Amino acid sequence: SGSRCDIHFRAHERLNRQARRLVHQLVFRFTREVVISDLIPMISVLLVDPSQIIRAGIRTFLSQSTDIRLLEEAPRGTHVIEVVARRKPTVVLMETSLLEGSSVPISQAIRQSSHTSRVLFFSAFVDQAALRATALGEAEGYLLKEADADEVIRAVRIVAEGHTYLDPRLAKEILYTLRESVRADSTARPKRLSDQEQKVIACLAEGQTNKEIAVLLELSELTVKNYLSHAYEKLHLHRRAEAAAWYVRHCTR
Repeated sequence: SGSRCDIHFRAHERLNRQARRLVHQLVFRFTREVVISDLIPMISVLLVDPSQIIRAGIRTFLSQSTDIRLLEEAPRGTHVIEVVARRKPTVVLMETSLLEGSSVPISQAIRQSSHTSRVLFFSAFVDQAALRATALGEAEGYLLKEADADEVIRAVRIVAEGHTYLDPRLAKEILYTLRESVRADSTARPKRLSDQEQKVIACLAEGQTNKEIAVLLELSELTVKNYLSHAYEKLHLHRRAEAAAWYVRHCTR
């Protein structure tokens, strides 16, 4: 009888140890996931498109990413400015042609009212007004609706990081738009930059990051940032896309 009690006691203790070990593993896993998720900066997206089908498709695309969340959807552009001011999305993914008309004025209003929200145009065709706005730094990106899930997620991430995204399929249209802009602005005189500042801006216009510019010009990243800051101040610019547009308009004739 005593030996049977000992056996039952040892079995009970073994089960308790296994249960405690399982609980510890679950707690560690949960804590680790929470900590990791807290360390990953989330990209919030405001989706503006009149088509319910398109919105559903983009919603599905974005759900495949762990660092992007769909903040809100809007079928019209009527209240977009108010939503941006209230919710402060990282990226506004917006159809170029809304029920109210072109979304370019909305993009311009967002840039004037928000220093953090960035506009990524999205359309099934080439909208020249939106393309020109993007090329001149009035929006941060342009993406065609034939893009797959990976490309949409990549474009959102690039724009969220403060860079410009232009759909590769729009290369010819972008070049034509920039050339037309240069002709229209042929009387404008460029502001005076130092040789080094102009070199840094030239590299930026080619799409290079600060780190890549530093390596190419044999400078530190901090020095590159300082040159960019001085150039922005002289040219009254605020974003990389604006600086790239300025360089194309004034220094590539």
